Amino acid sequence: MRVLNGVRLCWAVLCFAVALLAILPAPTNFAWMVSILVTEMGLWLLPLPILALLPGWKKTGTGRVAAGLAVSAVLLFLSPLPRAWRTALAAESQFAGVFQLPPQGHPFRARNELKRSGATIEPGTVEYSRSSDGQPLLLDFYRAAKPNAPLVVVIHGGSWSGGDRMQSSPLNSILMRSGYAVASIDYRLAPANPYPAPEHDIAIALAYLKSHADSLGIDRSKIALLGRSAGGHLALLAAYTLNDPAIRAVISFYGPTDLRWAWEHPGNKLVIDGRGTLKRFIGGTPQERGPTYDEASPIHHLQSAVPTMLIHGARDELVSVHHSEVLAQQLQNDHVTHIFLELPWATHGCDYFINGPCGQVSTWAVERFLAAVLR
Repeated sequence: MRVLNGVRLCWAVLCFAVALLAILPAPTNFAWMVSILVTEMGLWLLPLPILALLPGWKKTGTGRVAAGLAVSAVLLFLSPLPRAWRTALAAESQFAGVFQLPPQGHPFRARNELKRSGATIEPGTVEYSRSSDGQPLLLDFYRAAKPNAPLVVVIHGGSWSGGDRMQSSPLNSILMRSGYAVASIDYRLAPANPYPAPEHDIAIALAYLKSHADSLGIDRSKIALLGRSAGGHLALLAAYTLNDPAIRAVISFYGPTDLRWAWEHPGNKLVIDGRGTLKRFIGGTPQERGPTYDEASPIHHLQSAVPTMLIHGARDELVSVHHSEVLAQQLQNDHVTHIFLELPWATHGCDYFINGPCGQVSTWAVERFLAAVLR
C-alpha cells in the first residue's frame, strides 16, 4: 500500500504541475506547446488526474495529499471553460454593437471540445509565381460551391522563417463549406529572403488570384486577408499598405504589430528568441535598420487601414497581447471598424485544436466578421 500511495502521489504531482500551465506562464518552448494542450483540450486530460483517486486514497496521509493535488489538477484543466463562456458572451455583444447584427448561434459549447475535428477538404495546388532563383511559389485553393464567391487569402505563421500553406487546413475547410473561396499561400522565408520579400509575394499572389478570378469562381472585388502570428503581421501590413480596394478586411491571429517595441520588450528566450527572429526577418537590428522596423510595422500604416479583427490570447508568451491592444486602441482613435477578441485563458497558437475553447470562439468570430464585411 505504501508503494502504491507513493506512485499515486508522484502521479498527482505530475498532473498538478502540468495543469498549472493553465494559469502560469510557460517557462520553456516545450512547456508552451504543452500549455496549448492544457488550455484547449482540458476535458480530454481529465482522466489523467482522476487516476490518482482510485480506491485506497483515503487510507493514508500520502493518499489524501495525492487526492487533493488530483482534484486541484481537475479544476485547473476545467478553468478555461468558464472563461471561454464569458468571452463568448462578450463577443456576441461586441459584434452586436459594431455591426448591429442580431445574435446568431453560440460561440462556445463545452461539450463540443470532445468532438473530433471534421474532415478537411483536399484543395487544389497551383503555382502562382516563381522566384528569381527558380523557387516555385504555391498556393492551395479551396473552391467554393457557388461561383463569384468572396475570397479569403490565408497567410501562414512560423516566425517569418518557417511554416507552410497547409497550417490552417481545418479552418480553410470550414470557410469553404460556408461559401468562401480560400487561397492559402506560401511565401519566401527569412533569413534567405528577409523583408520585404514576403510582402511582394502576397501582392503577386493577389494579382494572380484576381487575374484568374473567372476560372477560379471568385469575386475579385471582395477579398479578406487572414493570418496567424507572423502571417497575421503580414496580413495586416499588406491590407494597410497595398491600397487595394478589393481588400475589404483583415483578420490577425496573435500577430505582432510594432516590431521596434517587440525588439525592446523581448519575451523569455527559453520560449522564443524574439530578437533573433526579428533580426533574421528585417536583416539587422533596430540600430542598423531602424527605419525598416518602422516601415514593417502595421501600427505605422493606419492611414489606409481596413476593417480589422484581432484575436489574441492574454497569456501569449511568444507575441505579447500588447501588440493587439495598442493597435485596437489606435483603430478606435481613428474610427476604423474593428473587433478585438482577447481570450483571457489562451496562449500563442491556441486555435491549433479547432474544437477547443479558442478554436470554437475564434472560428465563430471569423465567420461572423467575414459575413459582416464581405456582404
